[in-house]
Amino acid sequence: LEAVERRRQTLAATPGLALKIAEVYRAEGGRAPAEDAELALYNGFLDDADRRAAEELRQVIAAKAAWPDFAPRDERLRVLGARLKARLRGDELDASERESWLRHVRRCLDDGFGERPSLVTFRAEIANLRAGETCTHRLAALDELAAYADQAAAAH
Repeated sequence: LEAVERRRQTLAATPGLALKIAEVYRAEGGRAPAEDAELALYNGFLDDADRRAAEELRQVIAAKAAWPDFAPRDERLRVLGARLKARLRGDELDASERESWLRHVRRCLDDGFGERPSLVTFRAEIANLRAGETCTHRLAALDELAAYADQAAAAH
């Protein structure tokens, strides 16, 4: 109980935490529904059949079994399932699945995704950080980030 109280005190003393929590739990009317499936997962609840389908997919992945015909009713889950397959088992994608995945990745790189910046914005931020930096360790880290951006751009 003492540990719980210490954590409560730490959280209570954290500046801005109450505002952040209020923002996260703000009423739906205050935030436009997300359009992308990954960002829209909390736009509504899943029905029981879709929860069962998601659990079956989780079990298949854990067992490293063949990818199932994942066809939940909710479009968000169909998109998430396809993207999960691309992330975990990209070598098993058919041509249509691969093209859909590459379109998604290119769109994320070009436009950003959720809170993540576009590749152009990411590179600009690296340049801004580099401009005033003199620490060789930080400059090396920025070089690695720039190389990562170059690799992502070249791969897609």
